Amino acid sequence: MRSDAPAAVRALQWWHTIEDAPGLVTPGAWELRPAARRMPWPAGGDLRGLRCLDVGTMDGFWAFEMERRGAAEVVALDLLPSFHDLDVHDLDSATHGRFDLVFMGYVAELLHDPIGAFRAIRRVCRGTVIIVDQVSLPLSLTSGFLRDRPGPGVRPADFPLAMRLRHGLGLAGVSLALRARPRLG
Repeated sequence: MRSDAPAAVRALQWWHTIEDAPGLVTPGAWELRPAARRMPWPAGGDLRGLRCLDVGTMDGFWAFEMERRGAAEVVALDLLPSFHDLDVHDLDSATHGRFDLVFMGYVAELLHDPIGAFRAIRRVCRGTVIIVDQVSLPLSLTSGFLRDRPGPGVRPADFPLAMRLRHGLGLAGVSLALRARPRLG
């Protein structure tokens, strides 16, 4: 962060590292800029003219990234009620319009009704949904994920996240083009 950055920026607790201006970077706990460069964005990352929704925005890293990539409009909502008056489960195309891109980063585990949230997203998305989350390789291997079914004695709540996401999206009527990229170490 530049030494002449406003004291207010330095004093705040940031979730994400965000480059607000060249050389002015928030002191966030999570550095996602390298991940943004590897993201499977539609149109090779050129979001010009797209209307985008960032679900689980926190302090807005992905919303700012979509704006930086040329999105015509970005709507950001978080799962914490103190951040907004809108709940992802209440999304409706008549009220909120339709989105070309919906981005959900690292929040699937926090949804109180994931299937309801996926259905709501399906109602407002006319294009691409990107869901980014972490998957436990050991849990996936031991629970039977690679065989596409749980192992004996494993409850649905114990399914690895990738299996629950695939199952929940299917129940919500969302077709899935799974792009999993393991990152070890």
